[in-house]
Amino acid sequence: MTAEDGPVPAKPAPEAVALPPALGETTLPLTLTLSEVGAISASLQTCVHSGWVRQPSDLNVINSVLRKIHDAKLELAKELP
Repeated sequence: MTAEDGPVPAKPAPEAVALPPALGETTLPLTLTLSEVGAISASLQTCVHSGWVRQPSDLNVINSVLRKIHDAKLELAKELP
């Protein structure tokens, strides 16, 4: 593509969906504060936006984590007055 063709369109962001555990993979019981969850989310987003994470499988895992964090925050907001 050349400059005469115009700007290259941005790739659409992949949809964040929560992935089920892989066969043989176990889950951890884990308690985090909202500040800790926010720090993890920001770190993951920085890694993706800076291009440090490029493999589609890794991006899928990160999107799954971010979706689970988002869903957990929504549940917490429903429980709080």
